[in-house]
Amino acid sequence: RGRAHAGALPRAERRLRQAGAASINVLLKIGIPAIHERAMALSNQLMAGLQRCGGEFKGQTTAQRMSPIVSFSIPGKEMKECFQVLKEQKITGAYRAGGIRLAPHAFNTEAEIAKVVEIVQQWAQS
Repeated sequence: RGRAHAGALPRAERRLRQAGAASINVLLKIGIPAIHERAMALSNQLMAGLQRCGGEFKGQTTAQRMSPIVSFSIPGKEMKECFQVLKEQKITGAYRAGGIRLAPHAFNTEAEIAKVVEIVQQWAQS
């Protein structure tokens, strides 16, 4: 009594599989290329805004970028401080090699990207 028969999945595992299948269906419905295009557009918006703040980028240049990941620093500024300010504002990223790594995705909004740029700009001017 109370034991599952061989081959039966626990309820939590069934729910995880159902959620995974639903996620795959969304990806297939929207399309991987459209998701990537959206993430790259948001990443380009982020890079343009950060460049206006004096940001310099590490890694891929705009012309050859294949990933929406943005790694940046602002010369003369302690980026660990900026990272802490972003973290306090619930912006997820990583502090690496003296810079900040952000990875916009298709579920982010233009307004969220603008907010990140605004926070970095205010910090850079302080």
